[in-house]
Amino acid sequence: MRINKSIVLTALVPSAREDESAFIRAIDRLHAAGVNTIEYAAPLTDAPRRGELLAQRGLGGIFLAATFQKEQGQNLSAVDREERRYALEACKSCVDAAILSGAKGVLITSGRYPEDTSLEPDAWQAFEESLRALLDHAGGRIRLLLEPGDRTVDARQLAGPTAQVLKMMRRLNQPLTALGLTMDTSHLAQLAEDPHHSLKESMTWCDHVHLANCVLDQASPLYGDKHPAFDHQGAVYTSRQLQETVAFLKDLAPHPKLTLAVEIISRETAPFQMLEQVLMDEAWFFKLA
Repeated sequence: MRINKSIVLTALVPSAREDESAFIRAIDRLHAAGVNTIEYAAPLTDAPRRGELLAQRGLGGIFLAATFQKEQGQNLSAVDREERRYALEACKSCVDAAILSGAKGVLITSGRYPEDTSLEPDAWQAFEESLRALLDHAGGRIRLLLEPGDRTVDARQLAGPTAQVLKMMRRLNQPLTALGLTMDTSHLAQLAEDPHHSLKESMTWCDHVHLANCVLDQASPLYGDKHPAFDHQGAVYTSRQLQETVAFLKDLAPHPKLTLAVEIISRETAPFQMLEQVLMDEAWFFKLA
């Protein structure tokens, strides 16, 4: 099995989302460090140019539609038809931008769990209808990557607990080339799930994992889905534990290629400070083969 090393760039270098020069500087630095996939958000009209810059360097791209979904409250599982229609059209626009960029995939989320819990079955049905519409729209030109999130901590997504997501994946019965899961270690911790168990259970539909940390102490300013550094004091995981998760995945994964992505959110004022810190602190990741 081959490890495909990825970075969630616009978390690590937020200025790279809008600033092309920052994007170029960051991808050149990461390319030199052995990264071969860049996960990013960008203005939709800029996505083709971002894709061109990646292709020139032999790098693959994954477009983060989830960034816009969360920022704008887009909800693909909304029971309200007009709310869901808006979310679906917006997501289709992201899919179109990702296709024009030459991206390998477009990462999406479900939308928030309904405030009225009795509507949960309707929300799952609405989400499945949205996914089928997006799959039709993509038409095999790009892969959808669904990232399950937390249910009660921060993003409060319908999808959601791993067992429920896997039931939906079985119902949809799509090939991995059309629809896959992006499992996130931070989200699994927020769901109070054992990460190795959930990763093992999801492997049929998952060849893409986000290595990410979180703080679950509600008194901390970083409580929730804030993706601090791997060795952040008080966080759920240590760097060593995430390295053990990578070793577990390498032994477990049934796919010929497994994409592992580091997702750390920078809160530094110097735009490239956290990138350089990650290159130093997590040197083991960049040496993966």
